[in-house]
Amino acid sequence: MSSAASGRVDDEALLRRGVRPGVPALNKSSFAGVERRKSIRLEAASAASSYAVELQNPVKDPNPAWTYKNELWKRGQERIIGRSPASWEYKRLDPQRGLAALEAVKMEQDDPASEFLEELSSFRIYSPDTDTLRGLRPDSKAADPVGLAGGRLPESVDFLLRSRGRDKWTSEVCSDALELIDWARSFRSRRVGKDIPLSPSVASSQHVIYFKDRFMKDRRNGLTGYDASEGALYVLFAAVLAASSSAPAILAIDNIAHGLNPRLARALMSLLCKWLLEGSHKRQVLLTTHSPLVLDGLPLENDDVRLFAVGRSRRGHTTVSPVRINVGDLKKEGEIWTVSRLWVVYPMFRVAIACEGPADRAIIEAILDSYLEDYETSPIQPPVCAMGGDAGPFGCGWKGVRTWCRQELAAGGGIGTVLANSDILVIQVEADVAAEQEIRRSKPCPPPGGNADEIRTLILEWMGIDEVPGSIVLCVPSKCLETWVLVGLFPSDPSTKPCEPPPADGICVECRDDVKELLRSLGKKLRPKLVVRQNGRMKNQVRGYKEQRKKIVDSWRRIVSVCSQAPDLTMTCKPCFQPDLTVVTAGDAR
Repeated sequence: MSSAASGRVDDEALLRRGVRPGVPALNKSSFAGVERRKSIRLEAASAASSYAVELQNPVKDPNPAWTYKNELWKRGQERIIGRSPASWEYKRLDPQRGLAALEAVKMEQDDPASEFLEELSSFRIYSPDTDTLRGLRPDSKAADPVGLAGGRLPESVDFLLRSRGRDKWTSEVCSDALELIDWARSFRSRRVGKDIPLSPSVASSQHVIYFKDRFMKDRRNGLTGYDASEGALYVLFAAVLAASSSAPAILAIDNIAHGLNPRLARALMSLLCKWLLEGSHKRQVLLTTHSPLVLDGLPLENDDVRLFAVGRSRRGHTTVSPVRINVGDLKKEGEIWTVSRLWVVYPMFRVAIACEGPADRAIIEAILDSYLEDYETSPIQPPVCAMGGDAGPFGCGWKGVRTWCRQELAAGGGIGTVLANSDILVIQVEADVAAEQEIRRSKPCPPPGGNADEIRTLILEWMGIDEVPGSIVLCVPSKCLETWVLVGLFPSDPSTKPCEPPPADGICVECRDDVKELLRSLGKKLRPKLVVRQNGRMKNQVRGYKEQRKKIVDSWRRIVSVCSQAPDLTMTCKPCFQPDLTVVTAGDAR
């Protein structure tokens, strides 16, 4: 996006912004079963302006530079300039040059739209490394005020210190940074010379960071950036980017906690947010971290500080989930927890499943995939050993679920014991159980809801409760869970007619007794198969359902529209947050 706004997208432009260049095939989504698009679309907006661009580059025989397919730059709702294949001048334009960058040359510098495009164009991703910060390695990605890997840090620190007399805020930033480096009395930049305690075998730049240790004797308390802790250099690096007027208006720092001990990471994050939020420079900074301690330094009560969890869903899609935390979220086990502790102990949304068998669990997980991005499941009944053929102590089927519920009740803690380690509990029993000799609660079908309601009441009796808590989901399909699979995989088959409105022949999919036979016949060409006949009985193939998982996910809307009992699962289960990898934005959250 930044390169496109500046007028050209090629490896050189990407490298200048701290992006690792790659072949076009790596920049385009290529998920299994999904047709890959020829182009990629990017869009950014502020209160005053917006910029959208669509870029393309062939996967086979790629060009050195990406070409502009569509481009649109607007001031509010007013179109400033744009292009598309439908415009009459499209073929006359250089496809590898951006129109917005050319048009910006003609505009006043104080035009909000021009300022917005300039902010996009100047975006940089900083990834400091210790050797470059120490001056032992030249920075191949030079930038102002400091290189993307930390090059020219001594010169940048020197400029910052000389600015203290002219800018009270810069002076405060320098004082804050010195407080973080608690062992240092002072820091500055010095030219390399005989009086600098630096080994002659060390390859160094002409200038080095020079510290005075407050615990050592005078004249023997000098340390260069080569000898000092890397944490001190990272603190100065962050201070330069926060306080320098020449730093980009929008920038990113990768792995902000790298080289910092946990306490220093927390303290630096707190001060960095202060520098950005209260400073004189209007700046937006995106930070990534793997360290939970960084979260404790965030003033999350400030709406200009945003926390996001970035990861990949079970389908492989990149997910960016906003994390909103209030005091209620931090109250656990009678005490106030830190955000980092909450993050580590509760790493993701946890779903416990008590179901009739392994195939049912595979189907339930496919359904969960349709609306939960990042979660983990615990097979409570049958236990995980059942996946390998062992039915566990209670056996499989509805009787196994019944025995498990009764045992949980008899254990004293009840279902609450399971919920203490899970966010939700899904209990699945099929509605055709109502016709079993031991149950005898069968209702006419259609309508399909009669038997399902009877089984829900029965499950509550097994658990010894009067109503369903918000953290428990009762999954009761009519008549069996395979009905939902039939509707999802074979939507055009006549057997998948819904019960509402009632079909003319009175036979609808949720009231059929031959669903497994239908899956066996309709799925003959599937490999592995869903259902096979063994010893005169229909037997589910767990591998078959797992193989069709993505198709079940993609057809969930169709299933919900046809099967009256399916929406219960979607409406009840709502995740709170799904942490994985943290991304923090601080500053002007535009």
